[in-house]
Amino acid sequence: MVMMMDLAARDVSFLRRELIDWLDQQGVDWFHTMILMGRQQIRPEGPPRQVAEFLAAYERKRLSDADLWFVDGDTCDLVNAAHESMPPFAPVPSDLPSKSGFALFRRPVMIRDPISDARIKEIITRLSLFTAHVDEARVIEQVHYLSVMSDESVSSVIASMSAVAGGGDSLKTEQLRQEISRICNADVHATHEKLLKQHVKIVGVSWSPALVSKDPRFPVGGVWMSFYAASNLPEVISDEGVLTRYRDLVPTLMIDNEAVIPWYPGEGERSPFLLPMDTATTWGWARLVFGAFRLGAQRGLCERVSQRTERAERRRTQRAQLPPRDVTVVRLRRSHQSEKPGVGEKTKHRYRYPVRGHWRSQWYPSVEDHRPIWIDQHLRGPEGTELRGGERVTVV
Repeated sequence: MVMMMDLAARDVSFLRRELIDWLDQQGVDWFHTMILMGRQQIRPEGPPRQVAEFLAAYERKRLSDADLWFVDGDTCDLVNAAHESMPPFAPVPSDLPSKSGFALFRRPVMIRDPISDARIKEIITRLSLFTAHVDEARVIEQVHYLSVMSDESVSSVIASMSAVAGGGDSLKTEQLRQEISRICNADVHATHEKLLKQHVKIVGVSWSPALVSKDPRFPVGGVWMSFYAASNLPEVISDEGVLTRYRDLVPTLMIDNEAVIPWYPGEGERSPFLLPMDTATTWGWARLVFGAFRLGAQRGLCERVSQRTERAERRRTQRAQLPPRDVTVVRLRRSHQSEKPGVGEKTKHRYRYPVRGHWRSQWYPSVEDHRPIWIDQHLRGPEGTELRGGERVTVV
């Protein structure tokens, strides 16, 4: 099991294969349940089961076709520090490093707040009802109704119900408690409740072309992004039995949300295509991903290094009949220069001074639009002249 606090480039291939296996085994049921619960907001029209089959197959193909990427910790730190000041831009396909991809981030690019307690109770109740038989659903409804009315945990309500129905017979009471717990899947749902109360750490993303050919909001197509969160099961589960059962249901990474982003056609009004700074929406999350790869594409700032997948994992990938992939690591250049002479300055300075790191909108003839580039902190002015500390100056 990969620990989420110690992600590395070697984990990308394993996590991709694990996710594909999970989609094959449980993807359709999971998407179907999310649709019925109202938690799958981005989806095509159609009967829930057919839509779930489409979504599971779509995500599987996305991961199967994906080029694999890993963004190192230093680059993630720079993204988290700089994204708020990144100028608005309308994305085009060249802002991503490949047509389809799966990327893992050494540090979370987004941390989402936990779901409210009231919403958690609703989710647990609906999840129980959707996974139960008709006769068992009545028991589940009663248990969760009593839980809400008494503000007690599901396990406590089950214990009280069993004690009353058992009539003082300890053996019968325990048998009833075990049976009602099985029907309500109490242990798993208690764990699910703990997970929903955790801050959600977005550490991965997959992407591929969105199927939006007939949608006027996407005149030249778009990209579908699925954001992945760390499951962090060992952090909330101490019981090994429950942990084993839950690992069968939840992979190391789990789909948390999606975004469908239209590409800018290169002409006309840009405002409908601009990505917002607000990270309360998944469009804002997409902006962070674009920002990471915008930084990663700057040759003077970052470098891309291919890392060959380990032999054992290549064999597992081959047995799973998946296309073999090595991982491209995006990292800050190890020999990155912090000093730059004042080339092309309009004003001749007789001293050097520090310039804070900042974004610049630069014109790219290839896309006929401005794209954000990051200018790292450096020293401005002629070499060998006096260095004046004072206040740092931001050049825009």
